[in-house]
Amino acid sequence: MEYLKIILKGQIPSLKNDRVNVGIGGKGTGIPARMITVPSGHYKKWYVSAREQIHNQCVVDYLFRHVEIKYTLYYRIKGRIDLTNSIQSIEDLMTDCMVIEDDRYRVISKYSASAHYNKVKAGAEILIHNLDFNR
Repeated sequence: MEYLKIILKGQIPSLKNDRVNVGIGGKGTGIPARMITVPSGHYKKWYVSAREQIHNQCVVDYLFRHVEIKYTLYYRIKGRIDLTNSIQSIEDLMTDCMVIEDDRYRVISKYSASAHYNKVKAGAEILIHNLDFNR
């Protein structure tokens, strides 16, 4: 497969910025009390939905191991959005769904991204070019 196009519907969250602090352990548990940071419920809900969207669109028999990716993201809000963190959420998802082998530079050797405001259509269009095709 030379190209794969994935469409994700819904606002793409940032895993890095969409986290909550949770206290664990403490008195009577035998575990020292401490705070940990975990993904928010909003992020988890998006992740489950996006994973299902990928599985409904893609039948990939193997992992892409050397790719170029073009991201086009659409946001419903005009506020502060971190494009690179949204892309990281998508790359983590594609790795977990076994679309790409990893998100390190040897796998994703080149990418481009653009972001647009669209109050009706939030989501992402992802075009993956398999650089190992016909090698």
